[in-house]
Amino acid sequence: MNTRISARGALALVAGAAAVWLAGRAPARADAAGTIIAKDNKQYPGNIRWQGGMRTYAVEARGTTLTVPLDRVRSIDVPAPPALATAIRNVQEGRYQTAIPALKDLISQYEMLGPDVTAAGWLMHAYRKTDEAKKAVELFEKMMRDNVWAPMSGDFVQQGAEAMLTSGQYDKLDVVLKDIIKRGSRVSAAWAQIKRGDILMKKGNFREALEGGFLRTCMLYRDIRAAQPEALFKAAECFDQLGQGPYAERMRKKVLEDFADSEYAKLLKSGGKS
Repeated sequence: MNTRISARGALALVAGAAAVWLAGRAPARADAAGTIIAKDNKQYPGNIRWQGGMRTYAVEARGTTLTVPLDRVRSIDVPAPPALATAIRNVQEGRYQTAIPALKDLISQYEMLGPDVTAAGWLMHAYRKTDEAKKAVELFEKMMRDNVWAPMSGDFVQQGAEAMLTSGQYDKLDVVLKDIIKRGSRVSAAWAQIKRGDILMKKGNFREALEGGFLRTCMLYRDIRAAQPEALFKAAECFDQLGQGPYAERMRKKVLEDFADSEYAKLLKSGGKS
């Protein structure tokens, strides 16, 4: 039997084998069970898939597939998959090298479905913990550019903003934060205001940080309770820098009395600073 293979045939075999290998490694795009809520309040439950080229969602239910354009969608509700909880736990317990590839796969699998934004927030956190702030910034910018749901997540905003702060990209971050305040949720806007205060503090502009960042969060976003301890704590630091100790103490007292279980109350009790 003649087993000789031509050069062209050999290349074709190699290419075919590579394609099979890559296909086996690439995460499949998820058809996620969930519900799309349209701007006219209609709900579309079913298996949802994002169709990026057409900027639409395909919703399959009872053997019928509906197409819902992105510009008609108010929100999307897709439960987080168990794999996301596992990846988050790995980040929390310091197993970053295990968590990072899993989170990257989840971002790909659940593109524009919601769990991808959560995964991106935790991936940025893992990147920062492994001294790869540049990768965190790149992911933050990509998601902000390509994913309309990213600015809605306070956790995502916090992680991306911290990465840009770590990288010293203050002016660039300020532009991003203004965009988040304009088109994000109230939760993400509250965190964006705090991060704007952080930028001004880094520059030594304590009065501007106090008035335009931290006190603004305390007053305008009082309903976003999770943001209050940090805003109050940092407002106290600004008052100290401005020589207004009594006001600083008033802020700290509020943290201790109203947010006793927060990390900032614990920090104050231990005598620490942010």
